[in-house]
Amino acid sequence: MVAATWLWQGPGDPRRVVEFARRQRLAEVFVNGAVPGVAALVDGLRAAGVAASGLGGDPRWVFDHAAALDWYRQRSARARFTGIHVDVEPWTLPEWDGDRRRTVTSMVALMERLADRHRMADVDLPGWLFDVEPVAAQRILRMFPKVTVMAYRDRARDILAMSAAARRAAGTSGRSYRIAVETMPVSETVPAHITFADDGAAVLTRELAAVDRALAHDPRYRGLAVHHQGSWAALGAGYSPST
Repeated sequence: MVAATWLWQGPGDPRRVVEFARRQRLAEVFVNGAVPGVAALVDGLRAAGVAASGLGGDPRWVFDHAAALDWYRQRSARARFTGIHVDVEPWTLPEWDGDRRRTVTSMVALMERLADRHRMADVDLPGWLFDVEPVAAQRILRMFPKVTVMAYRDRARDILAMSAAARRAAGTSGRSYRIAVETMPVSETVPAHITFADDGAAVLTRELAAVDRALAHDPRYRGLAVHHQGSWAALGAGYSPST
């Protein structure tokens, strides 16, 4: 089952997003609180029985904790949000290769500060991080009650392989997890093998159903997440939980 999606940009008519969430039977939408019309959107989602978490993330936050904490204060002040969803990706910065130790240390410290302020927050972590930086990844995992594992591949076997270390760590740590996939268009930064954009809705449906079946026995599994709502909707019908 697809449990969640990200909404980074304004939806235009909030009713379209609410209807999309209802049709896909989503449990949660991660909403960027800065988008226009956010109040109407969040109210509409809640009326439809869909949770809305305040979404934020900037790679530079790992070196500017004050900016991250300011974002948290602004989002947490919005009582209509039911949670906080953090997506900080410092591996996109030159410092990731140039000064990995400092970058990872600062990332862990930032996550600790955010987790201390909101114990029900959710965090995005790529599956490969548990192989490349296992100590840091597992430490961050233990800070939060749940994690969304970005296993950005376009076939079930590869999604399961990329998420394997994270899933083992979640089991050992007693944490829940979602598995996330990508639907953004193919580009220089989004190669074809990490997104379903060039595969279409039918392949997305087939492969996510296979992942869902493979993980159905795991009590820590909390379903799938699709990044992001706009590109997912552009695929067409998308994954239906009835399939």
